[in-house]
Amino acid sequence: MPEDINQENINVTKSQKEIIVSFFKDDIDLIEQYSKKTTSPINKDFRYYIFHDYIFAASDMIRSLDLDFYNEKLFNQFKLIKNLDNSYQNFKAKSKHVLTIYVTEFLCWQEDYVLQKKIYEDMQKELKMLIASEIKYTNQFKKIQIRINELKAKKELDQMPQEEQDKIKLLRKEHVDVIHLIGERRKQLDRLQELLENFEEAHKALFKEYFKSIKDQLDSQYNSILDYFGYKFNKKVFTEANISNEIQKFKLKAGIRGDICLCKYFEYHIKNISTDELSDPNKKECLTRAKQYCKNQREREDNF
Repeated sequence: MPEDINQENINVTKSQKEIIVSFFKDDIDLIEQYSKKTTSPINKDFRYYIFHDYIFAASDMIRSLDLDFYNEKLFNQFKLIKNLDNSYQNFKAKSKHVLTIYVTEFLCWQEDYVLQKKIYEDMQKELKMLIASEIKYTNQFKKIQIRINELKAKKELDQMPQEEQDKIKLLRKEHVDVIHLIGERRKQLDRLQELLENFEEAHKALFKEYFKSIKDQLDSQYNSILDYFGYKFNKKVFTEANISNEIQKFKLKAGIRGDICLCKYFEYHIKNISTDELSDPNKKECLTRAKQYCKNQREREDNF
């Protein structure tokens, strides 16, 4: 029996902070890299998630209208947006199931916990073998009892060879030892299970709280960066669009008056919106907020 079975407590060998920071390391590094580039001011009301679909749709439209213009003026900027967006989507997906992360990232990196878990699992295997052995002894004694009953019926029990009697005594002792060992192992397994469960529960709530704190902070930073580069990309799209003859032709065909801008593209886009998009609650919310943003922009421009 391993000496570690007698431990009173399981020790934390790698802190929650270390685990969580390590889990989000790529996101932290990416955010730090792009935060250094968010230097100039933008429209504080602009939200990337509201205009996400229109950013991608506008990019596709311009690429199809004037590929040379797109490659020269917008390709690198849109690639940056797309890479950031992909990283953000991956971040949201991987951080969705905190309890799974607690097991795979926190518990599985605790050396003391892993050792006790291994002992527990090995003892479970041993217990199964002991139970199988006990069943084997029980079946053997059923056969022995039939033999004894037959000898009794013939009144020949006292004629049983000594060698056979000694063998029965040895089997009985081994059977008793196995039964005793099964009882001991069950007690040890119960104590180990309690030790493991106490450790799991003791750190779960704090892990979830700290994980959520870091996750929310990174989520906010991701959105701030996407707001920044989304706004800059849109500004460049609709500023540079004036130099493309093909885009100007589209503007006339679409009936867009004045300089083309994000809100004018949005207004053009919603004229052709499908009923499926309107039935999606998330898209409907973005549509409503986009309308409000554009309304505020128009009012602000009218005041100047």
